[in-house]
Amino acid sequence: MIKWYLSSVIMKIKVEDNNEFIVHNNLYLISSESDDEAYVKSLILGKKGETSYKNPLNKLVSITFEGLNDLEEVIDGDVIDGSELRYDEYVCSSDEDLLKFIVEKNDLDIFIKERIPNKVDYASNEVINLALIKKQ
Repeated sequence: MIKWYLSSVIMKIKVEDNNEFIVHNNLYLISSESDDEAYVKSLILGKKGETSYKNPLNKLVSITFEGLNDLEEVIDGDVIDGSELRYDEYVCSSDEDLLKFIVEKNDLDIFIKERIPNKVDYASNEVINLALIKKQ
């Protein structure tokens, strides 16, 4: 029987000559017949995500798979629109504690128009150049 899993894959993004680096926690939806197969598929996804390229400053950017943060079976067995993928559980002692979890619409990631720039420029020079060409 096919089950669905949510895999949390940790990727490290390092730019040449920069002491700081970026960590992405990438979430993947995986179908599998067993927990062990889902684990192996997660590792493969992480390794497939490894790459390197030059940024706009001609510095080498390396993206490496560092490991898994989590792997869990999704709550609903059949994945359809509105399926519950996972839940987190917290203990609160007041409504004020609860309100800390609530985010207004304009503060949700999908509605944030401008991101705070990273000190680490890991943009792909090739992708930026292609976008500029297409814009012309």
